[in-house]
Amino acid sequence: MRGFAREDVDLANFMVATSKTLLSPGRVQSAQLSVKGPSSPELFGLFPFALKDISQLDVQDAAQFLEQFVKAQPTGKFAWIAELKPIAQKYLDDCRFYLAWKANPVSKASPAPDLKKQLKTRSAISDAILGKEKTGCTHDSIRAAATAAAADAERIGDGSSEKDAVAGYLEKKAD
Repeated sequence: MRGFAREDVDLANFMVATSKTLLSPGRVQSAQLSVKGPSSPELFGLFPFALKDISQLDVQDAAQFLEQFVKAQPTGKFAWIAELKPIAQKYLDDCRFYLAWKANPVSKASPAPDLKKQLKTRSAISDAILGKEKTGCTHDSIRAAATAAAADAERIGDGSSEKDAVAGYLEKKAD
């Protein structure tokens, strides 16, 4: 693949397949991703797949992806993936809060400011809990994010790293 070193062909193929999955309509099925081991790029896929499911309020599946991601122990050239765990943990905490909130009608009566304090990210989850209209990720916004990620990947050759590009995008998204 153009722009990738010969030893990173597996990473390039993974990125292409992941982009196609993220751009496809509907939620991400957990069967769509098989993690081959602690030194495979598939570990990273757990995180954006969870974010896509969150955007569609498929919180149960998103929580499963995030739990796998947070528990993973990436090694080798993909050890940088572990640096994203604190961000993923925030989304996982919000997933757990949302699932408890949905199961407990009493907590739904809490005033919005009290609920907002318990949330750690701004996402479709927070919008649903706080009663806002869903303005989360649409197919177009996912496409725009994928295009931005592709542009970042092209500039990686200019000295920036995959880790910096991904972490920067996800930090912005978490705010």
